[in-house]
Amino acid sequence: MSKADSIQVFGTDYEVRLVRPAGDSWGEINHEEQTIYISPHTARDVRSQTLWHELIHAIEFHAGLDLGEQAVDILAAGVYAILKANPHMIHFRDEIPASNSASDAPVLP
Repeated sequence: MSKADSIQVFGTDYEVRLVRPAGDSWGEINHEEQTIYISPHTARDVRSQTLWHELIHAIEFHAGLDLGEQAVDILAAGVYAILKANPHMIHFRDEIPASNSASDAPVLP
């Protein structure tokens, strides 16, 4: 599986496939098959937010959480909105200079 068609979550590679999931959903995750299915028959924004929704389900699964569908929806919408409004955030971790020690870090008031 290439990086282009997979996303790693807590050490597990999930293949991302643009195929219509079962039922009337826009996306589905199968942890056993390590596959995320996203419907190609939706707008780009819907596909992107749906991918985040399924990725949050992956985090939930690996962390042993039970967030519920409403919380997953809200988190997916929030993460997607932040990344869409701030595209530079994709590379943000590369822009943060490493400090030599924790004592170099500013203290919040």
